[in-house]
Amino acid sequence: MDSATVLWILVPLAALHAAVARSRSALAFQLLLDLALLALPLRPLMMGAHLGPGVADAQGWGAPVTIVGSPEQTDLPLEFYVWWEEIRRLAAAGEPPWVSDRLGAGTPLYTNGQTGLPFPLNLPVWVLGPERGSDVMAVWKLELAALGCFLLLRRVGVHAAAAAMGALAYSCGFYLLSWLVVPLAWLVAATPWAFRALIGTLWGRRIEGALLAVLMGALAGWSVHPESAAFLFLALAVAGLVLAWRRPRRLARLAASIVLAVAVAGVGAVPTLLSIGESAKLAAARSHPLYPMPWVDNPLRARLAALLLVPWREGHPADGSWRRPFVSSAVAVGVGAAPLAVLLAAVPRRRHRRLALAVAVCGSGAALLLWQVPGVAHLFGRLPPLSWMVWARGAFLLAFALAVLAAVGADAWLRRPRRMRLFTAGLGVQIVVFWLIATAPGTTPRVHLWLPAWAPGAVALLALVPPAGVGWLLAGVVLAEMVLAGA
Repeated sequence: MDSATVLWILVPLAALHAAVARSRSALAFQLLLDLALLALPLRPLMMGAHLGPGVADAQGWGAPVTIVGSPEQTDLPLEFYVWWEEIRRLAAAGEPPWVSDRLGAGTPLYTNGQTGLPFPLNLPVWVLGPERGSDVMAVWKLELAALGCFLLLRRVGVHAAAAAMGALAYSCGFYLLSWLVVPLAWLVAATPWAFRALIGTLWGRRIEGALLAVLMGALAGWSVHPESAAFLFLALAVAGLVLAWRRPRRLARLAASIVLAVAVAGVGAVPTLLSIGESAKLAAARSHPLYPMPWVDNPLRARLAALLLVPWREGHPADGSWRRPFVSSAVAVGVGAAPLAVLLAAVPRRRHRRLALAVAVCGSGAALLLWQVPGVAHLFGRLPPLSWMVWARGAFLLAFALAVLAAVGADAWLRRPRRMRLFTAGLGVQIVVFWLIATAPGTTPRVHLWLPAWAPGAVALLALVPPAGVGWLLAGVVLAEMVLAGA
């Protein structure tokens, strides 16, 4: 890791530390997050590697296939790397980086949907190049996802330790880590910020209403990942309806922000839509419903559900043991077993029940799409534009919902500790985890399964600790599980 990369990472982090230094709880959370950053993205950087789809002894960062048995991230070296370098070449030559005559029959670099050309947080790529820029952005994505989730939960009155637990579960969860090196991860990192702005909008804060509109407009129309942004757009609308139900003023504020967001998105989306409107790929997707997939049956749905508690039960993508007929990142939606144990230990307080309902509805919708539930999936598969969208793209909403629900559950428990309920929930989840490991396919290396397997049992043991000291210990258990499972 060269000095320029170090500065691009450390200067923003130092500024954040200075900003939160006055709040003991926010500083404690940031220090826990620092441990996660050190253990996850910074560890390989300090060893001299780049955060790409590569492994030791691979042909190189930009090799066509650099993960054994897992070709799912090759779009980084094959597409994004090429587009980013072409944009940098055109800009260095003094030419507008809109269309490249060297790629294909003339690739529209601005309207291909994922180059991130006008997206401001892609600045490290333009300054440092794709490899070093991706290193910097990976750290930024994890930091922004965690900080946004923490601030969202604190805004609605969640206990600081519970907010830290939820933020660590979401930001270090498997969906964001799986997609960390590609532009889709920006959308995942922005999700808690969008929900935070949504709440401010409903409370009548005009600046946040404008911020929500600009943020959603930029994500949906300015070349980050429009398809995932469409799922987030829909989730915000649904959550807003739940939060503003029977409150006309709040509904009016929500509608105003949505209309403005559509206008902002149109500035970037219209050129994209014009460029892909006659594409063969879109025509093929529209010709027949893609979902539900005929090979997704109930036994497979059960195996997918097991991954929420034991994420690498079906194999690990880094060692070639993954053998399922879909990429692992499409189903890596869990936030760990420890947060789920906490979620079962308490009912959300009354002040959080509407929020819990809103995120639960969003998460349930994502689960219906991901698991392709019979009946519902047949209906969704015939509704444009769902019929030609990739449903697994919306899975980040399930991870977000689980993390938020776990946090409000932890808050309720910390406000009114019931030791037996926490012990029972942790022990029950621990038994299920052991059973899932014992029945895992024989091709799965057990080391990936057993390292984080103890986390629910640790939650159960925390029921024996005086309640005043449980909160931050819960956050520490979640952090340890995330690092051991995601490293």
